[in-house]
Amino acid sequence: AFSGTIVTFFYLQPSSSTWGEYKWPILVLAMIFAVNATLMCCLTRFFWAKNRYVLRILSFVLPYIITSAPFAYRLKVCFATGSDCVEETLPLHFVTIVMTFVHMFFYASRIPERFAPGKFDFIGQSHQLFHVSGALLTSMYMYLLPLEAVLRRGPLSRLTQQLSPDAYSTFLPYLVV
Repeated sequence: AFSGTIVTFFYLQPSSSTWGEYKWPILVLAMIFAVNATLMCCLTRFFWAKNRYVLRILSFVLPYIITSAPFAYRLKVCFATGSDCVEETLPLHFVTIVMTFVHMFFYASRIPERFAPGKFDFIGQSHQLFHVSGALLTSMYMYLLPLEAVLRRGPLSRLTQQLSPDAYSTFLPYLVV
């Protein structure tokens, strides 16, 4: 989630925006949420067993909201004004949003083993489907983000004047996390 926040903040935000003002608050929130997600996954294994899945889902939904905020704002600008739209990547972005909800569904639902206990002990568990959908989602992002960066080279180069990913804003937070 932390790497995704850095990538989406610097490369998926609108080209005519004031997101540069929120650079450090978003990076600090991303650091806090990354540490929190790790702690929640570890602590819920031993404590809070009754609310384990709720706490784990929340610990991953909150970073997703922070990570998606720059792109959600860009979509708002795209649909409101018609600017900053990249027609080639919009369908891929919507597919990744749908895949994110499919990913969360597999984690939270325990389907198919809930309806056919014992039939999915080795292949087809919701946990396996969760990891497969996560790998597909990651591969979609690995295809989508470089494509987005190439297609938006002009607007992103104008943003570089006011906001650029430097060593201070990328490597320092990694040392903290």
